[in-house]
Amino acid sequence: VQCRSGSARPPQGCLRGVSAWLDRLAAEVQARRSHASERSFLIALAGGVASGKSTVAKALASRLRKDGLTVQVVATD
Repeated sequence: VQCRSGSARPPQGCLRGVSAWLDRLAAEVQARRSHASERSFLIALAGGVASGKSTVAKALASRLRKDGLTVQVVATD
């Protein structure tokens, strides 16, 4: 999902796109988790400086916690 605007606030359509993307990603995590039984697994995010990695990590963590998963965000900058 790529959203850009000249203001500090992304366009409303962009927010809907991000929400839908997070829902799809959370569904994929749940599907993969069901195959891994109770084992932990890692999701890594990569990107350039100030590209939104931490923002996406926090949003995804929040979404997964709503599904009842235990989530830990580890920043390595």
